[in-house]
Amino acid sequence: QAGYEDEERRGVPVTAPHRNYKDTNHKPELICALTEFEGLCGFRDPLRAAELLDGLGVDSLKPYVDLLHARPGEAALREVLTAVLTADPDEMAHTVTETAAACDRL
Repeated sequence: QAGYEDEERRGVPVTAPHRNYKDTNHKPELICALTEFEGLCGFRDPLRAAELLDGLGVDSLKPYVDLLHARPGEAALREVLTAVLTADPDEMAHTVTETAAACDRL
């Protein structure tokens, strides 16, 4: 937000090719490596992802599994990612805890 506000204050047009901040959203896609790390790019095939999630036996993952089966390819991934990012934080915390426990049991 601070970067966006700075560019707005300086009058840098949103369409300017040298502008860094086009909106006030945070930038989770930005990575600055301080030590060696491995980065992943892309997503698993939606049907394979659904199969893996379903195999964990976590009830709160079922809506995501259903979404992955209901739409083709990229649309399924987009819908699931949107659902995860907009989910109630308390419900998502519960889902993450249950999912981590299921992974530990494997």
